[in-house]
Amino acid sequence: MTGVLAASAMVLALAACGDDEDAAPAATEASATAEAGGGIAVADAWSRQPAEGQAVTAVYGIVTNDTDADVTIVAASTSVTDNVELHETLMGDDGTMKMQEKEGGFVVPAGGEFVFESGGPHVMLFDIDPATYPDSVDVTLELDNGETVAFTAEVRAIDSTEMSGMEMSGDDMHGSEESGDHAAGDEDHSGPAESLHDVDEQLKAGMLDAENQLSVVRAEIEKLVMEGEPADGTPEAEYHQVLLDLEAAIEAGDVEVAAPLATMAHDMGHELEEHGG
Repeated sequence: MTGVLAASAMVLALAACGDDEDAAPAATEASATAEAGGGIAVADAWSRQPAEGQAVTAVYGIVTNDTDADVTIVAASTSVTDNVELHETLMGDDGTMKMQEKEGGFVVPAGGEFVFESGGPHVMLFDIDPATYPDSVDVTLELDNGETVAFTAEVRAIDSTEMSGMEMSGDDMHGSEESGDHAAGDEDHSGPAESLHDVDEQLKAGMLDAENQLSVVRAEIEKLVMEGEPADGTPEAEYHQVLLDLEAAIEAGDVEVAAPLATMAHDMGHELEEHGG
């Protein structure tokens, strides 16, 4: 099976995190500012505090359109970087997630809303410095009718305890238990299965440790291509592509996308070991 193209770096942090009381002032300010732009408002606007070593993050929020005509968000700009893109998340034919710039922008229907959210559309910020990332980010959306909508996004820090406590569904917990049982039964992990096991477990629990997780994934990529990139259509080539997608998702701080990719890579590693790969 041919893997999907490597994802461009992005972030899609978990949208349910953060304290509601803290978020309220940012959402109120965003809506009040945006209403001046002609019936387009932005509420619950926030951005994820990037982890150390990450140069990307994203902005999320709910864009409402109180006018009687559709409008399209065609571009965005921010106070923290000039390198900004509108991104979408797609599912590849093989079940892996693909993140890319959205051509043509996003439509906000008349009398409706459009949501920038974790695991979906988002405003992507590149070339940022985690050490100097501010407590709030000024964002301006450009519309196809020539108008702009300005708002302020609150910056929210996400720790592993908060994420694992709020985001793991029953299915996620069941999958984690299965993985734990699987690991317990594997008394002799070796190769990629061993090195990716911890990354898989951490991301399933909502824990992002970008520096360490990236070092593991990149080491696997280096070992896999040591004698050249795998031939197209081989299990090694598919494994290579999943590792590249996982690398991009971790770089982007996207736990929601990285977690299933880590599980897929971990399982592929087992299969390659079993078949002498």
